[in-house]
Amino acid sequence: MSACRLLLFVLLTLRAAAPSHAAMTAESVMILEEGLQQPSAVAVAEDGRAFVLDGLQRRIQVFDNAGKLVHGVMLPAGEMPAADIAYDKGLLYVADPSAHRILVLTPQGKLLKELRPRPDEQPVEPSSVLVLGNQLWWSDRRGHRLCRSRLNGEQPVHCQGGRGEALGRFRYPYMLAADTSGYVLAVDVLNARVQIHEPGGKPVGSLGGFGMLPGYLFRPNGLVVWKNGGVLVSDAWTGHLTLFYRRKAQGLLVHDDGRPWRFSMPVGMALWKDRLYVADLLANQVEVLRLKDNPGLNTSLPEAKPERDSRKNCLQCHPSWSRNYQPEENTLVLPVADRRMCLSCHHGAVMESRPLIAHGHQHPTLHDQREGKPAGDTTRFDNDEVPRDFPLKKNGHLDCASCHTPHKPPKEAVAQGRRNPWLREPNRNSSLCLECHASRHTGAEDRQRKGLKVLNHPLGVMMKKPVVDKVQGYARREELQQGLPDALKQAGARLGDRGQLICQSCHQVHGAKGKALLVMENDQGALCISCHRSQNAKDRPDAHDKGIHPVGVKTDKEVELGGRKIHRLDCLACHSVHDAQPGTALLPRGENARDLCANCHERQNAADKEEAFKKGVHPVNTLLDEPVKLAGQEIRNLDCRGCHSVHEGVKGTAVLVEDAADGTLCVVCHEEQDKLSHTDHDLRRHPGEHKNRLKESWNKVGLCGACHSMHRGEGQQPFLFVGPPFQPEENQDMTARDALCMGCHHKDNDLEAKPIEHFTHPWKDLILRSDPSDMPLLDEKGKVSEFGRIACITCHEPHRWRPQEESPLAGRSKDGENEEGTVLSSFLRRKGAGNSFCVTCHGQEAKVRYLYFHDERGRK
Repeated sequence: MSACRLLLFVLLTLRAAAPSHAAMTAESVMILEEGLQQPSAVAVAEDGRAFVLDGLQRRIQVFDNAGKLVHGVMLPAGEMPAADIAYDKGLLYVADPSAHRILVLTPQGKLLKELRPRPDEQPVEPSSVLVLGNQLWWSDRRGHRLCRSRLNGEQPVHCQGGRGEALGRFRYPYMLAADTSGYVLAVDVLNARVQIHEPGGKPVGSLGGFGMLPGYLFRPNGLVVWKNGGVLVSDAWTGHLTLFYRRKAQGLLVHDDGRPWRFSMPVGMALWKDRLYVADLLANQVEVLRLKDNPGLNTSLPEAKPERDSRKNCLQCHPSWSRNYQPEENTLVLPVADRRMCLSCHHGAVMESRPLIAHGHQHPTLHDQREGKPAGDTTRFDNDEVPRDFPLKKNGHLDCASCHTPHKPPKEAVAQGRRNPWLREPNRNSSLCLECHASRHTGAEDRQRKGLKVLNHPLGVMMKKPVVDKVQGYARREELQQGLPDALKQAGARLGDRGQLICQSCHQVHGAKGKALLVMENDQGALCISCHRSQNAKDRPDAHDKGIHPVGVKTDKEVELGGRKIHRLDCLACHSVHDAQPGTALLPRGENARDLCANCHERQNAADKEEAFKKGVHPVNTLLDEPVKLAGQEIRNLDCRGCHSVHEGVKGTAVLVEDAADGTLCVVCHEEQDKLSHTDHDLRRHPGEHKNRLKESWNKVGLCGACHSMHRGEGQQPFLFVGPPFQPEENQDMTARDALCMGCHHKDNDLEAKPIEHFTHPWKDLILRSDPSDMPLLDEKGKVSEFGRIACITCHEPHRWRPQEESPLAGRSKDGENEEGTVLSSFLRRKGAGNSFCVTCHGQEAKVRYLYFHDERGRK
């Protein structure tokens, strides 16, 4: 050993009292924070460029020496964040422990090498990296050892250490630094110290030690060596930076007024000139300080006995058990239940859990408020109880330890089949979740069970093809018989051990994307749509093409559904995944399918036939005289669902259960009008410029739509009529029904309709009587009656070309051309006046008058 190195060794390892050193103070220069999410380390180039390892986004953010973001560098794909970064001679070195590698990149992001050192058969997890000359040093957190290899990655790899508390052994080695003589300092996290090694790797001493008082370390993380030999060590739990000289703690890094600097969770650090860069993980930033010695400020630490407690390992999570513990002001929880305690190990120093416990939404604990109820209040379990196996605080509140315990040996946990060895009970197929959330469980086989008080999205549905067709409990749609969709799997969702839906198929206890602890955002039903893709549409036209109800669209006005005020229509507007109304398709409590539609579709709803007539809509909420079958379903009570299927309508329709373009839907109930197709009243054959009064082209609205509109008719207009309007002249005496016909058949029409000038028949001072089933008359209110006046419908049935015609091509000749009407067709109800009520008055003239009723000569 050279004389210089021997002298340095003596200075570092000297335990005797040393003269008090000048205090080190710092002032803030700037903060680097643009786009950072839980940065763990920072490296600085010769020109002051700062390379910040942006943890959760697996990238490097590059800032210039003035703090301006220059560019970002994405790291190669990996499941977990990288842990540390180093810069040397124009290259970046990144420790990527979960991928068992060290990345070598250019500052522009070009990947040059992937170093995958294998000192033995055990995979390594490099958690920190240091370039020293032509050697690459790195911490192996998995093997609890310190390793070094050639910078070019060639073998051999030299490792030393192993798990333990003796000098040279580690309990999770982490950040590394070197002094000017090549001595390597390595943070030993759970041994709460920094070990010092010769350039050849031999351990020669340590600094620090476990304790609760200033000058001791609790959870050391980062370190830098100052130009005068001082060592600054960051503590992820206390938030302080402790200054050591000659292995002796000199004090905390302080402000100019003597107040200690305290960070949220300081991890990695770097030096450039007189600047100290501190990666503050929980603050999502790197704070840049200017260091200086302040001889006039006394920050010497009081004499304190080291923590000599046989429970040292317990105190590492339970500092409140220590006699030296001082509770923080306004603290809500004991340290063991503070998420910072868990994160002080689980940010990559011991275990990497940042994407879970330090990101996104978490399962509520005693310090979380939700739904306006107190933090940790278990009365939020309205219909459930927390079993005794899950301990609560004295006040009945939850904390992390209610579900988790560090005292179950992993081997025992694995033997019991636990995926997570630190849960109090196995969570196979969400069994642990359901211990507390039993009321949120509806099995696939329970959906139709009578007596259910609440309905939930079913669990246990098998996401694979059934062995036998139409067996219950399996996904019906072919795309769902392949397992979870890729979008859900990539978000972290999973199925049960038999391929069935479980709680974790939609929910994530830690690191979730919303308050409902979902694996992905569901603002506009994105999670629902992942599985229910056939029920989704990008806009209204797309929904019409698919025959489904639109989603993701704004409502015309605010509506209230299931106690929620709705402005935009998404899946949760009509469905309640949990706490739904039994016997429904997961509709909100208190709602039923019959009434739900009316909340938004108020215009199309009517309490009875009378209200429907006034509004100009097809009657709903009415009992049919005889049941009919629509799309295989027997309909007796007519409501919206009789004609519409919200998610499984015929493509290209307004979610109709049958196509209405050719009248198929309408004639199910209106079977007497089913012979309209291919007649002159089939207005689909007319060119597009002809439109109904709703400005809809006849050739696009279907067989019935040229004259009728189910939901957009005008009040007092019979039969939901929307055909061309007609205003009678003062000398024209006609019924409202006649005016419907005259809208097309008036003398000035341009529709190729036969103009009818002579159509009235005397009725005043006469008593006319006819069988309504043969030749119906109209009473004074325009309703079909045995007594009344003659109207168009007395002789004509506008939906049938010839009397009793059954041909689907009625109104067409054999060669398919339009057939000219005669006295034997032309929508007449009968072939002559014989035995009709006409004979009562006209006797033998009745035949001629009937056949030439509209001819002026025949009326004389």
